[in-house]
Amino acid sequence: MPIKLVDRMREYLRLLCKGYTAKEIGHLMGVSPSTLREWRARIFKRYCIRGQVPLVLWARENGLG
Repeated sequence: MPIKLVDRMREYLRLLCKGYTAKEIGHLMGVSPSTLREWRARIFKRYCIRGQVPLVLWARENGLG
């Protein structure tokens, strides 16, 4: 399945893979924690991922992190 994410979600994943916390990512990107939760939920649902560690592994395997 091709990876189709908007640039902001890709940026979120890059920062997450670098080890930044949600609070730090929100501050760096200028978005609220609820926005980050929504992006994560959309990625989880679209790509059948459950949990943050599997999300980071998936992002790295797909060249997003």
